[in-house]
Amino acid sequence: MKRSPLLVKLAALIAALILVALGALHLYWIFGGQWGLVAATPLVDGQPVLEVSARPGFFGLVFLCFMGAYVLLCRGGLLGQALLPGFYSGGTWALIVLLIARAVGDFRSVGLFAPKTDTPFSWYESHLTIPLCLGLAALCLIVAVFSPRRDPE
Repeated sequence: MKRSPLLVKLAALIAALILVALGALHLYWIFGGQWGLVAATPLVDGQPVLEVSARPGFFGLVFLCFMGAYVLLCRGGLLGQALLPGFYSGGTWALIVLLIARAVGDFRSVGLFAPKTDTPFSWYESHLTIPLCLGLAALCLIVAVFSPRRDPE
């Protein structure tokens, strides 16, 4: 079996570490942490659009972050693949789509086409979240395109 190029492994590792950090930050918020929460909450007419709580959607987001990290590490050749190879390839492409969709947003409160307001969220959305999502998508694209194909043995 061919070894993954260094670029693929580095891209997979960087993206996975960022996803784990994002998952951990969201877990911190779910369990009551307040640091950074004001800047991470979109407001419409001065009211939060969403409330971070122990709702299943937020646990789902944490799960996706951790699972995305696992998929990237496996696809990048840093971990062994316990499931069918198509799972890791498809998972990497799904991650790219999700990250680009998050960057584009919902056209109302988050994303590239959301109206810009004078709130901490809007500033961080434009200067951190959107570039981070697009950068992560680019790293995932490197992993998806340049990882060697892994055929079942």
